[in-house]
Amino acid sequence: MFRYTEKKLAKEIGRVAEAIDPSLEYLYSSDTREVKLTRVGDEPGGPYSIFLGNLFLKVEGMTRKDRRPTIEAFLREVQS
Repeated sequence: MFRYTEKKLAKEIGRVAEAIDPSLEYLYSSDTREVKLTRVGDEPGGPYSIFLGNLFLKVEGMTRKDRRPTIEAFLREVQS
């Protein structure tokens, strides 16, 4: 079985964010444990910066099926 990692969470956040808003791109930084979501054409680093630590602890034991709605709800809350 493959271990779920923050890097995998970052990629999943990127896919979910793009599904919500196709103009969003993501950049993962393992050094700061953050995902930065930007709209195409925006300055790098904005408008959203998400620290993965607490979110990772919440979703790491979930199945993929359960993780997706949790991540989507989180991103929608962050963007509102």
